[in-house]
Amino acid sequence: MISANVPPPSGGVRDRLGRARVGLRRMAALPRVFRLVWDAHPTLSVALALLNLAQGLVPVGQVWLTKLVIDSAGAAAAGRDVAPVDLLWLAALGAVVAIAATCLDPTSAYVQVQLGDHLKKEIQTRILVKANSLPGLSHFEDPDFYDRLERARNESGFRPASVMRGAVQIFRSVVHLGSMLAVLAAFQPALVAVAVLLAVPTLAQQLKSQVQFWEITNTAVPEVRRMRYFAELITGKDSAAELRLYDLGRFFLDRFEREFDAFHSRMRVLRRRQAGWEALTDALAELGASAVYAWLVLQALARRISVGDLALYAQAVWQANAQIAGIVRDLGTMYADVLFVGEFFDFLEAPSAMAVPHPGEGRATPRPLRAGIELRNVTFRYPGSKREVLQDLNLTVAPGESVALVGDNGAGKTTVVKLLTRLFDPTSGQVLIDGVDLREHDLEDWRRQSGAIFQDYARYHLTARENIGVGDVARLGDLPAVAAAASRGGATALIEKLPNGYETVLGLWLFTAENVKVEEGADLSGGEWQKVALSRGFMRAPGDPPGDARAEGHVGAQLLILDEPTASLDTQSEYDVYRRFRKLTRGKATLLISHRFSTVRMADRIVVIEDGLIKEQGSHEELVRLGGTYADLYEKQASRYR
Repeated sequence: MISANVPPPSGGVRDRLGRARVGLRRMAALPRVFRLVWDAHPTLSVALALLNLAQGLVPVGQVWLTKLVIDSAGAAAAGRDVAPVDLLWLAALGAVVAIAATCLDPTSAYVQVQLGDHLKKEIQTRILVKANSLPGLSHFEDPDFYDRLERARNESGFRPASVMRGAVQIFRSVVHLGSMLAVLAAFQPALVAVAVLLAVPTLAQQLKSQVQFWEITNTAVPEVRRMRYFAELITGKDSAAELRLYDLGRFFLDRFEREFDAFHSRMRVLRRRQAGWEALTDALAELGASAVYAWLVLQALARRISVGDLALYAQAVWQANAQIAGIVRDLGTMYADVLFVGEFFDFLEAPSAMAVPHPGEGRATPRPLRAGIELRNVTFRYPGSKREVLQDLNLTVAPGESVALVGDNGAGKTTVVKLLTRLFDPTSGQVLIDGVDLREHDLEDWRRQSGAIFQDYARYHLTARENIGVGDVARLGDLPAVAAAASRGGATALIEKLPNGYETVLGLWLFTAENVKVEEGADLSGGEWQKVALSRGFMRAPGDPPGDARAEGHVGAQLLILDEPTASLDTQSEYDVYRRFRKLTRGKATLLISHRFSTVRMADRIVVIEDGLIKEQGSHEELVRLGGTYADLYEKQASRYR
C-alpha cells in the first residue's frame, strides 16, 4: 500500500531526500492511474491518445509548409522562375492544415471530458462498492477511516482525471516542443500581440462554457442532488446498519448509476454544442492568423522584408517558449495530483475489520432455529474507546420467546442488537446461533433471517412503496406484500391520504421520481416517518395465516427486533404497534427495546441492563415483586399517570 503521509517541509538534506522518495513512490502510482483510465472506457482512451498524437505532430507539418513557402519565396526573390499562384496554393494548404489543427483541439477536449466523466463514474463506483463491501460498522465508528473515506471521495473524484489531463497535455507538448526546437528563430513581439487578440473570441467562449457547466453541475440539475443522496446513503453512518441488514447496497448503487447516466446524457448534449461553437471560434481566429501569414508571404514576394525567416523564427520561438512553460506547469500540477491520488488507492486497499466466510463457505442459518440465540460471556467496546459498553454479558433468546431489554440510555441495549445482527463482533465472548458461533455463519444468510427496526431509522427519499419494500428488496414490486407490511406498521391510513398513494415520493429533497411532479411529493412528520419505518421492518415479519399476502413459501425472519422505533408515536399508537408485533411474531425469537413499561410488560421475559451488566430478569410481575431497579423505574413512570 502507498503511504499517505508526506514528510513535513524541512531544510535538511535527509528530509529533502525523504520527500523525494515519497514523491517517487507516489509517481509510481501513475501506471495504476492509466489502468484506471483504460478500465473507465478503452475506446475513448485510444481515441484520446491518437488525437493528441496528431495534435503534437501537426506543428511539424505547419513548419514544413512554412519552409516550402519560404524556399519558393526565396527562389522567386533570386530571380528564378516561380509562379505566384504556387506560393498562394502553399499558403492556402497551410491555412487548411492550421484550421484542421484547431478543430482537433475541441474534438480532443470533447473526448477528454467524456472520458473524464467515465473515469469519475469508475472512481465513485469503486469507492461506493468498497464502502458497501464492509460487512460491519466498525469502520464507520473509526474517525481515521472516515477521514480517509472523505478524502477519497473529495479528492479522488477529480484528481485522477486531472492526472490524465496533465499526462495527455505533457505528451502533446513534448511532441510539439521537439518539432519547434529545430527551427528556433528571433522573437517578434508584434506577432504575439496579434495572437492574443485573435484568441479573445475563443477565450470568451471558454469562459461562457465554464459558467454554463458550473451552473449545471452545482445548481440546475436534480440528478446531481440525487447522485449525492444515494452516495451518502451507501457511505453514511446513519444508514449503514439498514443497508447491510436489508442488503440494499446494490439497490442504491443501481439508483446512483441511473441518475449518473441521466446527468451524463444532459451534459453530453451541452458539451457537443459547446465543442461546435469552440471549433467555430478557433477556426475564425486561425483564419485571422492565416490572413496575417498570407500578408507576410506577400511582403516577402515584394522583397520588402525577409518574411520567411521572420515567420519561421518567430513561430518557433513563441511556440517553444509556450510549450516549455506548459510542460513545467503541467508537471507540477500532475505531481500534486498524484500525491492526492494515493488517498484513493489507500482507501481501496484498506482491509475489512470484520472477517466473514467467503460465499458458500459459511454455515447456513438453521430453519427453524432450535436452541435459539445466545450471547455468552460477551464484552464489547466500540473502536477507539476504552469504555466497555457490555461486560461479560450472558443472554439467551429461545425460539418463540419474546424478550424485552430495559435500561437507561447508554446501558448497552442497542449494542446487543448490533451484536445479534453482526454489525459488530464482540471484543470477547461469543454470539451463538443454535450453539454455533455467529462468525462461522454465512453473514448474508443470517441477515436475511433477521429483521430489525432501529432507533435511528433511515428516511429514504423514495416512493412510499419503495420506502417500505426495501425491507425485503427482493419483493420490492410486490404491492400486496408492501400493503400488508404497511398494515402491520400502522401506515395504511397515512399512505391512503397521499396524492399518489404508494407511488408518492416521500420527502421533498429529491423532489421527483420517475414521471412524478414536484407537487405530488409529500413531506412527513416524525411520527409518520416512524410508521413507514415500522412497516419496512414488518416486510420480513411472518404473516397472518390464513389469507396472508406474502409470497408463497416466504417464512419471514427468525429473529425480529424493535429497537425503540416508536419514540414519536403517541402511547396508543405504540401500544397498537407492539400488540400487532406480538401477534405476528408467535413462534419467532423477538427482542423489544422500549422505555414505556406498558409495552415492555407484554414480553415473556424482561431483562434489565445496567452499566453493561444484566442486573435483573423475569416477568413483569416477578420484577415488580422483587422491588429492584425495574420496580423503581416502573413506579417512577407509573406515578406520572396517577
